[in-house]
Amino acid sequence: MRQRVLFRIILACSFVFLFALLSCEKHKDPFSANNTQPFITTFVFKPDLTLPDASLRADGDSLKFRAGESYPIALVYEDSESKTGNRKLRASFRFVTGSGKITSNKFSNPSSDGLSFDVPASFDGEIFLTPDNAGLIDLQLQITDAVKLSETKIASTTFFENLGPVVRFTAQVGSQSEPPYGVDFNATTSADRDGDIDTYTWTFGDGEPSVTTRSNTIHHDYKISGTFTVRLKIKDTEGLADSLDRTVTTANEAPVASLSVTPLSGKAPLTIIYNARGSRDRDGSIVSYDITFGDGMNSQADSGSHEYTRDGDYPVRLIVRDNLGATNSLTRNVTIQTPPVPVLTVSPDSGAFPLSVDLDASDSIDPQGGQLSYEMIITGQSGQTSQVTYRQPSVTHVFRRPDTYRIALTTSVVRNGNTLSATTEKSVRAINLPPAANFTFSRDLGNVTFTSTSTEPNAPDDFITNYTWNFGDANPPQSGSNLANVLHTYTQSGTYIVELTVTDNFGLSSSKKDTLEVR
Repeated sequence: MRQRVLFRIILACSFVFLFALLSCEKHKDPFSANNTQPFITTFVFKPDLTLPDASLRADGDSLKFRAGESYPIALVYEDSESKTGNRKLRASFRFVTGSGKITSNKFSNPSSDGLSFDVPASFDGEIFLTPDNAGLIDLQLQITDAVKLSETKIASTTFFENLGPVVRFTAQVGSQSEPPYGVDFNATTSADRDGDIDTYTWTFGDGEPSVTTRSNTIHHDYKISGTFTVRLKIKDTEGLADSLDRTVTTANEAPVASLSVTPLSGKAPLTIIYNARGSRDRDGSIVSYDITFGDGMNSQADSGSHEYTRDGDYPVRLIVRDNLGATNSLTRNVTIQTPPVPVLTVSPDSGAFPLSVDLDASDSIDPQGGQLSYEMIITGQSGQTSQVTYRQPSVTHVFRRPDTYRIALTTSVVRNGNTLSATTEKSVRAINLPPAANFTFSRDLGNVTFTSTSTEPNAPDDFITNYTWNFGDANPPQSGSNLANVLHTYTQSGTYIVELTVTDNFGLSSSKKDTLEVR
C-alpha cells in the first residue's frame, strides 16, 4: 500500500515538473534548457565629429580629453529570452585600463562601485563615460540574464591632451623697385587639429613692433630692402602655441656707384688716388667694393692709391654690391703716357763765328725701351738766319752769322698707337768780333800815303766794308769802302793825330790813332 502511494506521489511530481518545464519553454524562461546567452552587437566609443582634423574624426580610437566631459559609447545588445517579458539583465563593466564614471538613463540599480547595473533586455543607443584622466581607456562589458553570460566586449580609446597648433605661412613679395617694399603674409595653412587658433602674432624682423591679430593674413611694408627673419607665433584657444621663422627677401633697388680718380693721365710711374666712398644704397647698405685697375691688380678698399709703371690706357672699374646682392659699376679711364727723355749736348756753346759746334742727342732715352726718332731745329733769334733741321742723333753745325741760336731737340717714340714726344732746348752764341783797325803811313814832304793794315777776325765770313780816315787837319774825314790806301797832303807843318776807323759787314767797328809830324 505504501509503495502505491509513493509511486503515485512520484508520478504526480513528474507531471508537475514536466508541466513547469513546458511552461518555461513556452514563456522563454532563462532557466529553460534552450536559453541563449545575451548577445552584444556593438560596444565602441563614438568619434568626435567636432574635431578639425579629419584623421581624428575618423573613428573613436582617439578622443580629446576635456575634464568633466562625458563621451558617448555606442551600445547594441539583446537577449532573446528576456525581451518578450519584463525581465532585467545585469551589465557588468570593468576598467582594464584607465578609470571613469559610466552613466545612462536606461540603467538602474548601480552597484556601489558604479560598474554594475540593471539593464533592459535589449538596447540600441548610447551610454556615457566620464574619464578621470587623459590616457588609454579599455572598458570591458559583460551582460548576464542570471543564467548565462554574454561574451566579453571591450571598448577602447585614447584620450589625448590638447594638441598644440601647427604654424605654417607663406610670403608673397611685391614687385616694387623702390621702398616701401610690400609683402603679403598668409597663414591660412596653419591648423589646430583639435580646436581653433585664437591669435596670430607677427614679428617682421625690421625693428617694427609685433602685431597680434585674429586674422590669418596680413600685409607689411618694409622701409628698406633686405633679408628679414619673420616670425609667426600662433596660439590656440586653450593656450598652446607654435612658432615658425622664415626669411623674407624684399625687392631691391640697385646701389649707385661713385668713383673719383685723380689724376686721370700722366707719365709712368704714376700714382693715382681713388675714392668710392660716395657710392650709396638708399634702400639698404653697400657690403663690398671691388676695384680693378686694368693692369691685373685689384682692391676691395673703398679708397686708396695705386701706381702704374707702364704706359697704356687703363680702365679703373668699380663694382659695388649691396646687402641683397644687387650690383652697379662705374669706370674711369686712366692714360699713362711716358714721353722719351731728350738729352742734348752742345760743344762749344759760344765762340766767334764762324763757329763749329757739335750737337749730340745720343744720350736721349725712352724709359719704356722704345725706338727713338730725333729732330733738331736750329733757329736764330735775329731772324736773319734760315731755320735748319737735322734728323740724326748727332751732327756738327757751323754757325756762320753772329747771333744767339736756339737748338730745340725733340725726341719721339710710338707707343700703343700714340706718338709721344718731348723737347729740350739749348742755346749757342756765335759772337761777332770787331775788326782790328791798324795802319801805316809814308811821307814825301807834305804828301803822306796811309795804308790800312786792319784785320778781320771773323774772316772769311766777315770783312771790312768801310774805312774812315780822320787826318787831324782842317780837311773833313774821308770815308769809303775802297779807302784801304789813301794819299793826303798837309799844307802846313805841325803835329797831327790821324785816326782810322774800320767797320765790318755786321756794323762792328774799331779805331786806331797815330801821331804824324809834318815839317
